[in-house]
Amino acid sequence: MNDLVAGQGEVEDLPEVVSSRTIYRGRVVNMRVDEIALPDGATAVREVVDHPGAVVIAALDADASVYLVRQYRHPIGRHLLEFPAGGIEPGEGPLAAAKRELREEVGLQAREWTELGSFYSSPGFANEHLHAFLAQGLEAVESRPDDDEYLSVVRYPLAELLADLEMVPDAKTLATLCHLRETMSSHREQTASGAAEMRVGVPTEIREEEYRVALTPAGTKELTSRGHEVLVQHGAGEGSFFPDEAYVAAGARIVPDAEALFAQADLIVKVKEPLREEYLRLTPRHVLFTYLHLAPDPELTKALVDGGATCLAYETVETVEGRKPLLAPMSEIAGRLATQVGAYFLERMSGGKGKLLGGVTGVKAASVVILGAGIAGTNAAAIAVGMGACTNVLDIDMDALGVLRKQLPGVQTLHSDQLTIEEQVAKADLVIGAILVSGARTPVLVTEDTVRAMQPGSVIVDLSVDQGGCVATSRTTSHREPTFVKHGVIHYCVDNMAGVVPITSTLALTNVTLPYILEVAEKGAVGAARSDPSLARGVNVMEGKVTHREVAEATGNPYFPLEYVLPIEYT
Repeated sequence: MNDLVAGQGEVEDLPEVVSSRTIYRGRVVNMRVDEIALPDGATAVREVVDHPGAVVIAALDADASVYLVRQYRHPIGRHLLEFPAGGIEPGEGPLAAAKRELREEVGLQAREWTELGSFYSSPGFANEHLHAFLAQGLEAVESRPDDDEYLSVVRYPLAELLADLEMVPDAKTLATLCHLRETMSSHREQTASGAAEMRVGVPTEIREEEYRVALTPAGTKELTSRGHEVLVQHGAGEGSFFPDEAYVAAGARIVPDAEALFAQADLIVKVKEPLREEYLRLTPRHVLFTYLHLAPDPELTKALVDGGATCLAYETVETVEGRKPLLAPMSEIAGRLATQVGAYFLERMSGGKGKLLGGVTGVKAASVVILGAGIAGTNAAAIAVGMGACTNVLDIDMDALGVLRKQLPGVQTLHSDQLTIEEQVAKADLVIGAILVSGARTPVLVTEDTVRAMQPGSVIVDLSVDQGGCVATSRTTSHREPTFVKHGVIHYCVDNMAGVVPITSTLALTNVTLPYILEVAEKGAVGAARSDPSLARGVNVMEGKVTHREVAEATGNPYFPLEYVLPIEYT
């Protein structure tokens, strides 16, 4: 057993389930009988009620009154006053369920949602997990209670309810009131002091073959030394060779799983965009700071909008000079890897045409065409030239081409237009796509007909695939299955390419993200956006609205300038 985790997150050896038998399946719950093996070798029988989980809503209006529902509860043979509540339906997140239940039972919708906490109703015999929410900014809508629900809505002053808890002998309502009272007390204290400690959460990345971590032990120390609490999911740093013990030594607290981390943390720092099981955990109280790449992903964008969290994207943080400091290190790494990868897949045993990138005496070197003279393209060109390849770089920015030519005299620079792209790509052995339009979907520069014109065994490495790809035939691949062949051409389109060198990429990433993470932790997302225009450009979603123009256009969402959502006063 890992004593470190047991001490920090209450993770202990669990009894083995010897057998399990479902004895009842119902509309709301199922029941089963489990036989478990106890630590002393004996066995015991446990009766378990399976429940899909539920939500409870404290709907608070501008007059500090809350809404209760009065309904008959058959198991106890009496009517009760309760907060509106209901089960989470299959495929539904807790926040979506809370919004639905508030509308159905009370006939209200809310502009602001805050997760108050979560709890188990009766863990001795049931696994029902309840999520409590505070709903504010209420507006009346049509109520639609379930066909078998007969209830009435009661509006009651919160202060009087807290003073007379005996009038609500319902456990979930009492637990939610405790969470609400604590939240309101904490909010008052923070408002008075003007500052608050931030709980920063570092989850384990769950993307396939993703070994990076968003915060190093050194970064953890910087946060904890400033009074912030850092929660690290068990094993989050192992892929980058940072053990849990190193984080604990830096002042972090280890939590056992993602559920515990998201429930407790305020600021979630990640490397890659959240997957479904992650974004369903996000609530309006969360700030998410990670690479998002929303332009080619309307589904993820909608999920983040619906979830209500404030979402900042590393890749759209931009200085007034147009630099993207949080994207630069990964672009540098990806550019260097692109040429390495391309050289490998040109080898015959890898399916390529069997050509050495640098050639040899008396034999022509391979032709490398790089689309884009930015950081990724420049680094790809540096490796290609260093390996002795005939290297051509195309871009529409003549100043960028001029800088590149001075840096790498062996590179041939060409102005990018459709005819030049078609001519150069068709005769290339290796094509590297390194195009970026901040926040927007990458334009397709290489058509399918141009790919058809390439020689069999040629290789395409599309670094732009995380923003949709600049080659018409590109589609996202993984490190486990990195390539596919289309029209005889090998395509390498891994969208987390830097994940294969996690030590280099984690250190490079955290070197540049840490100052911004500290800024958000110190000032909150709102304060940081107000004081730092670079960070403000990183806000993609806030208060359920898309606040980045290019992301909104690419995903078909209405665009709300950040100053509309949050008045900005740059200092």
